[in-house]
Amino acid sequence: MEQAMEMMASADEVLFPNYGKRDLAFVRGEGAYVYDRDDRRFLDFTAGIAVCNLGHAHPGLASVIAEQAKTLLHTSNLFLIEGQVALANKLVRLVSAGTPYRAMFVNSGTEANEGALKLARRYQFVSGQPQKTRVIGLPNGFHGRTMGALSVTANAKYREGMAPLVPGLETATSYEAVIDAIDDTVAACIVEVIQGEAGVRPVDREFLQRLAARLRETGGLLIVDEVQTGVGRTGTFLDLNSSVLNRTLSPWQKAWATEFPREPSSQRRRSLLRSHLVCMDRPLAATRLRWLLQITWSTRFRIRRS
Repeated sequence: MEQAMEMMASADEVLFPNYGKRDLAFVRGEGAYVYDRDDRRFLDFTAGIAVCNLGHAHPGLASVIAEQAKTLLHTSNLFLIEGQVALANKLVRLVSAGTPYRAMFVNSGTEANEGALKLARRYQFVSGQPQKTRVIGLPNGFHGRTMGALSVTANAKYREGMAPLVPGLETATSYEAVIDAIDDTVAACIVEVIQGEAGVRPVDREFLQRLAARLRETGGLLIVDEVQTGVGRTGTFLDLNSSVLNRTLSPWQKAWATEFPREPSSQRRRSLLRSHLVCMDRPLAATRLRWLLQITWSTRFRIRRS
């Protein structure tokens, strides 16, 4: 106990207090349980905030990470990574059998959403619609804490003291206000089909269909943020409700760090997405994700494909 108290006192001195004061520290995990320095066991309901899909210290995962670390750790995105190509091939087939998708690998959920915001604006610019720069987020939505993602996040607590936020990125006060705000200046809307930080609130399906229809009318894009709901967490690979939408961009993260732009039909727009897809520069991450995909998509889990 004395050691733990000393560590916490040291943390107060050397760590920036952006996460507040934390009085509990874990030193190891096993399956769904985590243990502190005094070997007290806790049932882990947070899973690293929905990251540790297979729990802690899974022997298979530990083995593939160790093997890759002994083989090739980091090369940068200047070079092609074989495991990344293999992973993307599997993922795009899982996302949709009939619609062409491409994968863009990044490092966090907020970075995935930042990439989606930038792609939406760039898409409109290359499509000859440079006036389409606005992106609208839903009330109670959460998309991250970097400046772009924060600008479409509704929580005032996170936005306090951060003004001015990114011009043209905004949140609406109600669902109907989102529909009303969509005009020929809107590049995209960003939505969570089930709002996570808001308290696990499913967004009404009828509203989502109306939103998608309005965006199609005006040439806006639909960004479906699946950071919380993706990779089987709702019983399908991507969230069931979002499968009825004509999504354009779908950021994921947590146990994954990927973003899936759907390729629009025109050659010019396809070229845009081809030229702006960047790669995760870690062979280790690609190996880990390929193994996770194989395990979580096995018959043992019986997850239905969307």
